Amino acid sequence: SGNEVRVVLDDAGAVYWRDRVDRGAAVLHRDAPPGVDRFKLAYRSQGMDLAEHVIDREAWLSQRVHPVPTVEKVETIVAQAPQAVGDAEVVHSGPGRKTFDQGLRLSYGQNIGGPDAFVLWQLALVEDARLRLRDDTWVQGSARLRLADNYDKFKYTGPSNLPRVRTFLREYLTTSSVTIPNLQLTHVGRAGENHYYSAYGGYLEEMFAGAGGEWLYRPFASRFAFGVDVNAVRQREFEQHLGFRDYNVVTGHGTMYWDTGWNDVLAQVSVGRYLAKDMGATLQLSRVFRNGVTIGAYATRTNVSSAQFGEGSFDKGIYIGIPFDALFTRSSRAYINTLWQPLTRDGGAMLHRSVQLYDLTSARSDRTLWYAPAPLPNERLKAADQQVENIAQPKVLEPYTRVTPKVAAAQWERQGSMNEHRLVEALYAQGFRNIKVDYDTAQRIVIEASNDQLRPVSRAAGRAARTALLQAPLEARGIEVTVLDGATRQVRYEFFNFDALRRYFDGEITAEALKPYVKTEWLNPAARVRDPLARLDDLDPTPNPAVLGALVPDTFSVSRVANDYVAAAASTTKVDWLRAGAFGASLVLSSSLLDKRADRFAQDHAASRWMINGIRVGNAIPWVAMGAAGLAAIDGSDPRRSRTGYAALEAGATGVALATGLKYGFGRARPSTGVGPTDFQWGARSDSFHSFPSIHTVTAWSVVTPFALEYDMPWLYGVAALTNLSRIGGRNHWVSDTVASSLVGYGLGRLFWQSSREQAKGEPRVFFDGSGLSALWDW
Repeated sequence: SGNEVRVVLDDAGAVYWRDRVDRGAAVLHRDAPPGVDRFKLAYRSQGMDLAEHVIDREAWLSQRVHPVPTVEKVETIVAQAPQAVGDAEVVHSGPGRKTFDQGLRLSYGQNIGGPDAFVLWQLALVEDARLRLRDDTWVQGSARLRLADNYDKFKYTGPSNLPRVRTFLREYLTTSSVTIPNLQLTHVGRAGENHYYSAYGGYLEEMFAGAGGEWLYRPFASRFAFGVDVNAVRQREFEQHLGFRDYNVVTGHGTMYWDTGWNDVLAQVSVGRYLAKDMGATLQLSRVFRNGVTIGAYATRTNVSSAQFGEGSFDKGIYIGIPFDALFTRSSRAYINTLWQPLTRDGGAMLHRSVQLYDLTSARSDRTLWYAPAPLPNERLKAADQQVENIAQPKVLEPYTRVTPKVAAAQWERQGSMNEHRLVEALYAQGFRNIKVDYDTAQRIVIEASNDQLRPVSRAAGRAARTALLQAPLEARGIEVTVLDGATRQVRYEFFNFDALRRYFDGEITAEALKPYVKTEWLNPAARVRDPLARLDDLDPTPNPAVLGALVPDTFSVSRVANDYVAAAASTTKVDWLRAGAFGASLVLSSSLLDKRADRFAQDHAASRWMINGIRVGNAIPWVAMGAAGLAAIDGSDPRRSRTGYAALEAGATGVALATGLKYGFGRARPSTGVGPTDFQWGARSDSFHSFPSIHTVTAWSVVTPFALEYDMPWLYGVAALTNLSRIGGRNHWVSDTVASSLVGYGLGRLFWQSSREQAKGEPRVFFDGSGLSALWDW
């Protein structure tokens, strides 16, 4: 398309991505016409768009054929999130992926450090096969032929008071010579810019079969990711054919993945229910070296006592992973993995899922281009390539201070401008990610980028503004910089006097003198700082990442929540309470006429399957809605959705607290007590007298209301009303209880929604740069 060649690659993968990208760039440079000035490699995995690598052809070539001083080197390969594709001419379409593929391989498995032998091993022949139904849906399976092993030495049974879910290891490995360790149907997809999901079912591993699903939130180039998996499984027969044993369980975990930024340490925390129905958490810490070698350890602690767990008290292990790329001459994404787990136990046992979204989406990691093979020793290199210390040195992210010749704005305005891309390269080299650059009709350079190495936020904004100022076209009249944290927009800086900005960066004027020519708009109230110009001119190359920043969602802070509550409280002054109270009282009194009739109906149909299932669904709606609102709030890629999610969460939390307090105050008898709807015991502590209000109903209505109002979706109230029906059908509340609770929930949801909208309203902005006046208003 124009001056760009875009290559789409399906299911590409490697450890040393940069090496493979360089080889791809060499082939493209050899064959592409002279008018092409950049190459773009777009990666898909199982039909999901994950990432792109953009190669500056001229700069890439220059650094390979000319000696370039260190200060003049640029990042010739830029990683970015998938971009929308415009009109393009397809010049080549390779053969589609095979519908069916298979392969035969040798398999070696071992257990190290057990009580019966230091090494228990098994050698097998494995046939793997895959039938692809669509790009995102496939059937995979494997058959294993046992060749040789020493598991006849494995005598220990690992006694404990827990169900035996892993200590049948010997039986699963030795009962049959031919087994089917895996046979499953899998579907994966992309639910949004940063959201991925999978659904699967079949024989998931050698010991368990069933069905499950996974959701993963993973912003591009973020150090933080979060996922949830839920699985309903049943224990397989020892022969691993198609039979089952009588044990089943629902297991699942919420998992946080965190690249700490400290000494290349990765942390992974999983919390949930394990195969033996014990509840607990697993902490996994690993150090990843630049050549791809990983060394780590894990420990799991659950709610069972040491006596129940058995010898060892809790589960733990040490592991090492070595990439094949580091050992062999042929590129491969495979690893050699060795685990030292001295004792096999039933407690803390997770399901071994062969398809995990975090692995499938690895191309979204900012480490993708970071991995590299260890440098060769000097004795293996030519004299011109030898170094005093031939080891990889940590890269210092120097600020961009190079003066570049000014070009005409026409070059920036041209579609696919390389000038814009050169600015992207300069920002990328300084640690900025998720970069978007545009030159708008108001002759402003508009930048959006994240940087988790520079704090406070003004330091990142100043670094981006300085870089843009040095590369701006002659006619440019302003710079707009929006700083992101992960996927969340934090703050927008607008600089509308180039002369003042240049003098400020040159040290000729102070921040106070620059202040009249800068507008700051806090897009995330949680990011607000007292002085938005502090360290704006900072040139210190030392990074200072927010080490604990990834432990909480990008948009969360105590100050943000406090501001939201203050704004919601202020909104109460705008309510016509007399009118609202009269309307609500009449509605509740009218609904009370149905209290006894509805309760009789609930008693008559209590054993009906549709009633039982309806109650389960209705009772789950508030908490599912709270979870969905939390996901919307966490993902800041859509500020409107994130703002609405926050309003819903805060309204729901307020509703739970308010309803809980009112229960103790009113003390109304529940229908199940049989004493009638007019019996009140003020201040009662017994749950039998906590009928009014309904926490479930208040929560459901308060959470759905902001979304219903924001996106004009009144049908969401119908979903919330299912909770009303379930609470009445379960004889937990009277009809009038749920009607009053709905009104309370709706009122809370509307208050928080209204206050969030008022905080988010844009303001008109007027710029004067000495030669003209311009105005801009976003709404």
